[in-house]
Amino acid sequence: MMRSLLFLCLFLVAASAFAPSSITPSRTTSTTSLNGLFDGFINSMEAGYKGDDSAFKKQKAADQAKRDAKKAEFEERRSQGFRLLSDVKEKTFAQPKYEQEEKPKEKKLWGLF
Repeated sequence: MMRSLLFLCLFLVAASAFAPSSITPSRTTSTTSLNGLFDGFINSMEAGYKGDDSAFKKQKAADQAKRDAKKAEFEERRSQGFRLLSDVKEKTFAQPKYEQEEKPKEKKLWGLF
């Protein structure tokens, strides 16, 4: 009998440790108090991206204009036709820009020195 009473007390103590306590008042923090801390940081981070005249949109428009120019250049070359390997009639070799002297190979002793 004593053993079961002791076991019951231990069980109640263990169960109450994990159960929410209604005796102590719970602390509730408002998230709005925390949001005010980061408003300046968020505004400074978003400053370059907001609005129609933002630096981000200007750069994006410049990049798109550059892509369009490249595409127009490609379409112009495409309309002229590409040069194929079968179009080459005679062999040509690369001409050296500068004259280079060939150095004589030094004879090495047993391939080491």
